[in-house]
Amino acid sequence: FFLDFKMKVLPAYFREGQLQHYGKRGMSYHGAALRHEVDGKPTILYIDIVLDGENQQDAVTTCAIIEVTLHIINRIAPNVKHLTIQSDCASNYSNHLPKLVMRDLDQHGIVDLWVHTEAQDGKSFLDGHFAVV
Repeated sequence: FFLDFKMKVLPAYFREGQLQHYGKRGMSYHGAALRHEVDGKPTILYIDIVLDGENQQDAVTTCAIIEVTLHIINRIAPNVKHLTIQSDCASNYSNHLPKLVMRDLDQHGIVDLWVHTEAQDGKSFLDGHFAVV
């Protein structure tokens, strides 16, 4: 499955300065997309997590989001037994913490591999989902 943070959801201004656009003061919005089969048909499950009142995108927040996402996947798609996580190389994903605690986060032992892609190389259907949300 794919993991990514959408750009911050920011308040709308008539004219935004650079700090307002890149200052990361908005609401954090994280998405995951799981591609799997249901009754032999390819299916995509989108999981959107909005962090209300929190705008951190650090390794600890990422660990919590991964834990919740894996729990949702296990409840909605219990037939999934093997997962490969794909994310970009942002510091929150490439940090050592998520990998160190993955055994605790992945209570059902379904994560086999974690692949990191370069900034623009890892574009997926999750980015298309973000564009319409």
